[in-house]
Amino acid sequence: MKSPFQILSILIVVTLSLSPLGLGSVKAEGENPLEEEVLKILKERGTIAPQGYDELSLQPLLLLQGQFRAFEANNPANNEFSMRTARLGLKGTIYRYYDFTLVGEFGKGQSDLLDGYMGFNYVPSVRLRVGQFKQSFSLDWYTSASSRDFIELPLPIGNLTPDRDIGVMLHGDIGKGFLNYGLSVCNGTGKNTSDTNDEKDVIARAVVTPFNTSKSAFLKGLHLGGGMTYGKQETARDEMRRKGKFQTAGETAFFQFEEDVFHNGGRTRYGAELAWIVGPFSLKGEWVRMDLDDLYVTEGGSKDDFSIDGTYVSLSYILTGESQPFKDGTYRMIPPSKALIPRKGPGEPSSFWPDMKPSPSTMISS
Repeated sequence: MKSPFQILSILIVVTLSLSPLGLGSVKAEGENPLEEEVLKILKERGTIAPQGYDELSLQPLLLLQGQFRAFEANNPANNEFSMRTARLGLKGTIYRYYDFTLVGEFGKGQSDLLDGYMGFNYVPSVRLRVGQFKQSFSLDWYTSASSRDFIELPLPIGNLTPDRDIGVMLHGDIGKGFLNYGLSVCNGTGKNTSDTNDEKDVIARAVVTPFNTSKSAFLKGLHLGGGMTYGKQETARDEMRRKGKFQTAGETAFFQFEEDVFHNGGRTRYGAELAWIVGPFSLKGEWVRMDLDDLYVTEGGSKDDFSIDGTYVSLSYILTGESQPFKDGTYRMIPPSKALIPRKGPGEPSSFWPDMKPSPSTMISS
């Protein structure tokens, strides 16, 4: 009978070996008796496939963002520290062609499912995603919160873009990065909610990198894109947008409809975007517009349309000299080129991320 310490050690090894932050590759026979014992037990129980370890890889996700807000004396809001974002999740790949993502949000005192979807990726140019996910619209919105230049979204992006939603999406990369696209059909009611009518929203976005094969660093980093959404709404005032109120990052409302205004018509969004990355320098900008058709005060009364648009431009320069990666229509987290804390020891290369190597993929039976 194994002691509690031995059992705990086995659990730790299994947990780490499933993670890209794990123990590295499986050693040859005899090099790591503890790992061999774990793998032998799992094979005998049928938990992992005997033919190898290339069928499943798992990656834990963690994102924490804290902030302090201070307001003027005449503002009714309170000065406070808060956890703006606290996300915990898991990503995985199964049999190379299938992936899944499950992410929860626990910041600002809430407990919410952000992402929960499956992906089918047989062909890079035509991939399928099913579940609840970010809709492919807007460069800054579609980029991961861990990779944006600023902790807060620009005002037009935070208010006029669609929310996460439940549906299906075709997306892919064509011409080795020349064209990236996304086309989805979703409820149009936002995350974790049921639909309010039989109509569905259609959301499309395309990003072109016209000089992706150029040898010129000045031209290669130019990305141009655009997007559009359309759906018919039959909702009350508070549901016509499904992304909260028209408000600033400090949660101060800058516009609101009267209580008796309702919506029974089309909702259309348009977007245009630019990203230009030249070495450590980057220029980004977007224009977004939202049209709400057939707003009314009383049933059977006169109807009117409403439009709102906004633009932002941002400049950034990475002081340590790295260039910001751009892939699949979004910019990515910047990999450091030099060690922040060099490792000590003779013959050991410096590394910002010590020992962060992908572990062997492991097949887990259902």
